[in-house]
Amino acid sequence: MPSVNTYSIKALVEPLVSISASPDRDVRYFLSEITGVPLAELFDQVQMSMAQYREFQAMCARRLRHEPVAYILGYSEFWGLRLQVNASVLIPRPETECLVEAVLQLHGDSSIRCLDLGTGSGAIALALATERSSWHVDALDRSQEAISCARENASRQETPVSNLSFYCYDWTSFSSGDRESRYHVLVANPPYIDPVSDAVCNETRLYEPDCALYAGLNGEADLIDLIDVGALLLLDAGWLYLEHGYDQGERVRYFMAKKGYQSITTMKDYAGHDRFTLGQWRIIR
Repeated sequence: MPSVNTYSIKALVEPLVSISASPDRDVRYFLSEITGVPLAELFDQVQMSMAQYREFQAMCARRLRHEPVAYILGYSEFWGLRLQVNASVLIPRPETECLVEAVLQLHGDSSIRCLDLGTGSGAIALALATERSSWHVDALDRSQEAISCARENASRQETPVSNLSFYCYDWTSFSSGDRESRYHVLVANPPYIDPVSDAVCNETRLYEPDCALYAGLNGEADLIDLIDVGALLLLDAGWLYLEHGYDQGERVRYFMAKKGYQSITTMKDYAGHDRFTLGQWRIIR
């Protein structure tokens, strides 16, 4: 039987203090993953075998290189779902749950078609599909690696997700001929960071995929493209929801209004920052 040693959690946290904004949380996630002890039951000390301790040290070594905790663990939590994540997809953010919440509040249980553009890990699409079994949700991403990750996440859910379909497709390829594929709701968390921005933390800058973070035209290029896509794919009175940066709400409202959207509103995240804008598409006849 392998020998077990007792370790002070406070001492285990100390090496990460200089590089992490939440070193205690990071360490407790690692320890829970390795030992199987629930987070709520990790107090001042923890017991580990030598093999477990070496695994813990390897995780901390990765964290010291600024690798995100979610990539080290291989999963992230979003909307109560555990989602596999890897370097091909953006790590789902808590603020994106505000977007999901707004979509669910505005649209009830009636049968509608919804499209998630740039699905990544499938976080938004899975949250909507699991909450609204009467909806049909399509999710697309230009990255085959991302689509593989999203499909894997759908297959891992305890309850089968039968109302969700994934496609590898680049939204910039939509054209006027695509008006036959129409949706009641389009939702997207696209790249919206200016490539020259210095406000990106090390773990994001070094590890998360550039294609999911940065966009041209001061971070606005993909937002503008998606406003155009909405005009092609939305039914009359359909809704477009776009997540964006805290300082981009005014510009997104301008571009939506210019394109012809109505009832345009910018909503805030849990921290009180402008986080997403919605608009209703109406075709002028």
